[in-house]
Amino acid sequence: MAIVKRFKQYGFEARTEVKFNGGYADIVTDWQGGTIIEVKQRLTHKKIYEAFGQLNLYGLKNDYKFIITGFYPNDLEEQKSAKTIASMVEQDERVKVLFIKG
Repeated sequence: MAIVKRFKQYGFEARTEVKFNGGYADIVTDWQGGTIIEVKQRLTHKKIYEAFGQLNLYGLKNDYKFIITGFYPNDLEEQKSAKTIASMVEQDERVKVLFIKG
């Protein structure tokens, strides 16, 4: 996975499919003191909800930061909806949503 290779290239530990509370985190790294990354192919508002729920389970009783990432949705209305939901979940100081253009 390109994301894991990039973290390792910069000297960080990064592992995939790490078992956490209730499931498996896509990527776990020691970047910024510990970060869990949930990757979705397209970041629709539903996928952001799903990832946010997963990360909250994985983050129980720890101080990991969270990143939700994936490509912008193709549909313009869905892009607007996804951006709105992203801004809402980012009100949690542990969460950052990163849209990838492509």
